[in-house]
Amino acid sequence: MATWTHENGVFWPDQLARDINTARIMTFGYDADVVKIWGMAGGDNLRDHGKSLAFKVSNQRQLCKERPIIFIAHSLGGLVSEQALLHCREGNKNLKNVFPSTRGIIFMGTPHAGSDLTKFGKNLAKLLNIVRNTNSAILGPLQKGSDELTGVQQQFQQLAFEHRDNLEIFCFYESKAVVGVGVIVPQYSATLSQYSNQSIAANHLDMTKFSGTNDDGYQSVLCEVRNMIEGMNSSNTCM
Repeated sequence: MATWTHENGVFWPDQLARDINTARIMTFGYDADVVKIWGMAGGDNLRDHGKSLAFKVSNQRQLCKERPIIFIAHSLGGLVSEQALLHCREGNKNLKNVFPSTRGIIFMGTPHAGSDLTKFGKNLAKLLNIVRNTNSAILGPLQKGSDELTGVQQQFQQLAFEHRDNLEIFCFYESKAVVGVGVIVPQYSATLSQYSNQSIAANHLDMTKFSGTNDDGYQSVLCEVRNMIEGMNSSNTCM
């Protein structure tokens, strides 16, 4: 919830539900802090989180398994979403409709090409003067040159290319640095060359925290969601 909540208390998915009143808006929370603030970080790896997301989505679709899906994912959540969709093609009958129903993905600051998030975590801990424990299973795939990250990216981008006529992808990247730390996920890592992209005038931590309906960042995301919905041939599909 904190990922999507502005310091003024605005939880903008609620506004999104009002602006697109034919859609159901759901969030997926998991212990994925690259450096856990209070206590030990969870031990799940990228594949575990992806599998969990895949089943959570499937479980919410029992009454309308053809309902189209748009994912909006921030940072590591983008990699988790990719892993979830890859898991859906592995043969589990309960997941078979999730990927074909996925019609759009909006990535926000997702480190497709890796990032120095390990360095970021250490720097952030220094800034806050808090001793933290690191989940190495989560940090591993985020490092530049990671075999796991490369594998997920290759598989996902091939999957997306094969379904390019039915799957829209848009990437947002941060345009501001975290004070004292720098840009967390640079533009080259947060974008995919074959898909459209746009900056959000915020740093990595604030790029998903919108102050209200008139926030430029919110309007940009809302516009892309509407574009994706307009592109769907959903005349016979419930939203």
